[in-house]
Amino acid sequence: MQALRAHAGRGEVRVDVFRLIALTALGCFAVFYLWVILLGGGPPGGDFDRAWAGALRLRAGEALYTNVGDVRQFYTWAPWLAWLYLPFTYLPKAPMAVAWFVACLVGWAVSLWPARRSPGVLLLIGPLTFFAVWSANVQPLMTAALVLGVPRRWGPLAVGAAASLKVSPILLVLPWVMARDWMKVAMALAVSLILGVPALFSGIEHYPFDLDPELSLRGVSPILFAAVGAAAVLLAITLGKGRFRWWAAALSVIASRPSLVLYDVGYLLVGLSDSGSAGRGEPAHWRYRV
Repeated sequence: MQALRAHAGRGEVRVDVFRLIALTALGCFAVFYLWVILLGGGPPGGDFDRAWAGALRLRAGEALYTNVGDVRQFYTWAPWLAWLYLPFTYLPKAPMAVAWFVACLVGWAVSLWPARRSPGVLLLIGPLTFFAVWSANVQPLMTAALVLGVPRRWGPLAVGAAASLKVSPILLVLPWVMARDWMKVAMALAVSLILGVPALFSGIEHYPFDLDPELSLRGVSPILFAAVGAAAVLLAITLGKGRFRWWAAALSVIASRPSLVLYDVGYLLVGLSDSGSAGRGEPAHWRYRV
């Protein structure tokens, strides 16, 4: 990004004020938000601890989804993530926690990269999605895979893996359904099933389905939650062939999240990964030139 532009021979200097203000505000907001979660947003790396505890249960031959009496220790993802953690449990936990945090931070940066020319998007989504890094949730890596994968041939693999972890991302197949790209739809569904079905044999009956709805409308009214989710899916189907198809599909994912949290807004970044982006990483209508 070029914030200052000099024009030789005319003695004119053009200051891109909007971008400077937007990025400065983003930095200030991020610092403030970090201060807030330091005071009351839960311990750093809390989700790493949950995944680590799940991997230790696998090592001990116990059921993965075990009600241990502490909601902070419930394992809530597909079994393959715990199996991925398992080899690292033979190493000291502290360095592994740092390595995972760094990986989440890199994933967060990668997922935001397509929005680098869109200060408004960065200003809105950047600080909110940072909370997933703070908690060491798999979300930043998952979002990065979706952002990178959707415009590419391996997109269905990313969607299927994301759906196996959090279910709702399977709605990202809607643009492919509307385009009748049945191969991609089938690949995404197959991957999600292959990675998700082992949960049925890992004590899924103990899964904490009554987790706090957080920001989800489910906490207000299950009927309202279902109605809004259905409306979002209908919108995604309606816009399934238009320029905003991925934005609408991402919105349907967010609306259908039964335990919606702040960083789920990051699904909207998939809207910047439309394959019609002229090869520059973001759709032309999201390039700001102020």
